[in-house]
Order: sequence, then structure tokens, then C-alpha cells
Amino acid sequence: AGVFSFYPAKNLGALGDAGAVVTRDAGLARRIRVLLDHGRTGHYEHAEWGYNFRIDALQAAFLRVKLAHLDAWNASRRRHAARYRELLAGLPVEMLAEEAAEAGHVHHVFPILTERRDELMAFLKREGIGASIHYPIPLHLQGAYGDRAHRDGDFPVVERAARMLMSVPMFPELTEDGLAEVVGAIRRFFDASGHQGVH
Repeated sequence: AGVFSFYPAKNLGALGDAGAVVTRDAGLARRIRVLLDHGRTGHYEHAEWGYNFRIDALQAAFLRVKLAHLDAWNASRRRHAARYRELLAGLPVEMLAEEAAEAGHVHHVFPILTERRDELMAFLKREGIGASIHYPIPLHLQGAYGDRAHRDGDFPVVERAARMLMSVPMFPELTEDGLAEVVGAIRRFFDASGHQGVH
């Protein structure tokens, strides 16, 4: 099965919470349908405990309209990501590995890594440019996984990423001027500080 989130900020987002599960397994599909509708197996018949995970008609209608634009929006995101890579080259930031040609990355976000993340984010904020930190606490350090007895240092690669990663603006309507403004501000920050950022 594959699971999709249609949270409003996603590439294909609803007006509110929504999601979907896809599968080729007919038995699994039946089971999911029962669980997402309060365990209902027939009209007023509930065979087991379930959940209220039904997508409402308004969200479905909104998604149906947006779905027609998704390919174009994702293509725009790919162009923005390529331009970011071009303009950020030579600056002391790390970018994630280039996408494989056959992968078709949709660039929900465009993360960069720098040891001076918090300073850079504060600078961008003063410049009127939004940036975000996604997932600042790695999963193995979340309270929900406390029973797994993991400690800081168990997964150094993800811990480093959580400490250094920030996302710069990424959305289909981002203009070339807007993108250049973001990169220009990042460049000014590092120029003023002697290009210190990633080690």
C-alpha cells in the first residue's frame, strides 16, 4: 500500500486534513475501507472498532480541481530546485544529492544544510524572507519512541541533519526574481561572515 497526505501545505493539498491509501490488493482495500469508516461493514452494521478517516466531499472536490494542475506545479518545483542548485553552488551550504533522472522528485521542500542555520534564518527573517526548520528532532529522540532506548549520538547522520537543516522558499508560483532574492540574501549573509558554514 502507498499512503498520501493531502495536508494543506503539501504539493497536492486540501483545504483541511485529508489523505489517501492506494493498493492493488483487493482484500487490503476492503479492510482499509472498513477501518476508515468506524468499522462499518453494512448499513448500521459495525463489525469492529474503526476510525473516522473518511474524506469529506468538500476536500475531495477541492483536490479534484487541484489534481489537474499537479504535474505543472511539480515541474515548476523541479525548475526552481535546479535554479537553486545553480545559484547556491560555491556557497558554504550543502544540498541534498541530485535527483535521479528516472525519479521525478517533486521538491515538496528545498532543504539546505549549514552549521550557521539559526543565524542564517534570523538574517533571512530580517530580510523579509521566510525559511523553515522541518523535523528539528530526529524520530529516535522523540518521546513516542522512548521505549526504544536510543540516545543522542546513536544516529549521527540524521542528528547532524536535524541540527543543520533548513528549508528555503519553495512553491510553484515562486518567480525567478523571488528565487534570486532568496539566494542573494544567503550570499550576503555568508559574504559578511567570511563564507563560514559547512564543515
